[in-house]
Order: sequence, then structure tokens, then C-alpha cells
Amino acid sequence: MKLKLKISNPFKKLPPIRKGVFALAAMACLLFLASFADNQRQDLLCKSVNVNILDRDQFQFVDNASISKIVNKDKVDDLIGRKIKQIDLGDIEGRLLKNSFVKDAQAWFDMQGNLNVQLHQRVPIIRAIDPLNQEYYLDADGKRMPISSVFTPYVPIATTGSVNIGGFKDSLLRKYDSTIFVFALAIQKDHFMQALTGQIVVSQNNEISIIPRLGNFEICLGDVNDLDDKFLRLRSFYQVTLPEAGWNTYKKISVKYRNQIIANR
Repeated sequence: MKLKLKISNPFKKLPPIRKGVFALAAMACLLFLASFADNQRQDLLCKSVNVNILDRDQFQFVDNASISKIVNKDKVDDLIGRKIKQIDLGDIEGRLLKNSFVKDAQAWFDMQGNLNVQLHQRVPIIRAIDPLNQEYYLDADGKRMPISSVFTPYVPIATTGSVNIGGFKDSLLRKYDSTIFVFALAIQKDHFMQALTGQIVVSQNNEISIIPRLGNFEICLGDVNDLDDKFLRLRSFYQVTLPEAGWNTYKKISVKYRNQIIANR
């Protein structure tokens, strides 16, 4: 014999207005408890500062020690022992974001009074020397970031040929950065080009040539349009033509023009 129990909802028979009153009362109770807990927590003392650099295995522009110095305003363990309500988390995050190698940062206290700091570093995708001989990285957002004295990432290097800057410095630099940024993004998606590309050279009219790691010649790609097609023709040249002709046969290769591979001896 099976016994069936029927559990009724105590709020089912309540009229809609009373249901709304109960819901509001429950919400007010929860808000009160949360506010009470937060007020209690504000009187806690900061026990420790825990730094978590989420991409520390990939990049080492910053470390726990350098981030802790920023958090503590260069004072050793300055925050430990202070009341939580005396510590401005927004100010901490703002100071961290002023670091040239920090992309984003969050700071919060847990229920035990530990200050947790979590951040990502900026991601460099190409190293460049511009027409003004300034050296820097472009990050994954296309923004300049400085060269680090403590860490050198493995990224392509771009330089410029003979350039007459004239009175167009700013526009020339913007075009230069835009060109190498687009090219860097393209070769990130192509394993063959990643392996092949040694040095990138950008001319005054923003055409790209590369000095390959394989082959004693220069490769001209022209502008940054149709790069996927240019990479495909270049891969074909390396796989078919070069093994037959010999690696030292040509001085210059061009895939600048559509549907063509021009090889000069």
C-alpha cells in the first residue's frame, strides 16, 4: 500500500496583496541582516593582503611583491591591523590600474578580514621601434605599453625603414601602429607565419616586408589587406617551389599582388 502525502503551500490561499506584503517583509529582513553583517564586518581588522596574479605563468611584468607595494603605498604591511572601514578599495584598484602593465584589478575583503587583490596583466602582441626610434609593445587592444626591464615576452619585432617624418609625425605614428597591430593579429592566427616571421619592416607608405627565419631573402607582402590569401600563397611557395629551386636561389619574394608570387633571383 502506497501512502501519498500532499504538501500544501501556506501562501497559496493568501490574496495577492498579502502575498506582496509577505514578499516585501522577507526582502526587508534579508536586507537588514545583510546590512547588519556588513556593519559588523566593517569593524574587523585587516588580517592579511593576498595577491593573485591570474596570468603569472604567462607573463611576469609584475609579481606579488611589486603589487603588494602598490596596495600598501610602498609601506610594508601598512594595511594589516587597520579597520576595514578605513581602507578604500576603490583607491587601491585605481592605483593598481595606473601601473603600465596591469590590465584590470579587483580588491575585496572576505568575511574573515583578509584583503584579496586579483588582477590580469596586459598582453603584448608585438614589439616595435617607430619612426621616432621609440621602442614599446602594442597590447591586445592595440595600445602602446612600455618595455619592461624585468621580463621580455616572445613576440614579433617590427621596425621601420628609411622614413621622412616631415610635418606628419602623429598621423604617421598612428598609421604605423595600426599597420603592425593588424599584421600581428593576423599572424597570431597562423602557425606557419608565426614560425616564419623573424623581423617585420614597415615602409613609409605602410607596406610590410618580413625577414624570415627560414630563407636568405626578403618577403614583400604589401599592405595589410587580404593577408589570409597572401599567407596561403607564401605557404605554397615554401612547400612546393623552394624545395625544388633551392633555398639560396632567390633574393626577394613578393605576394603583394593578387594571385601572384613574384620571385627575383
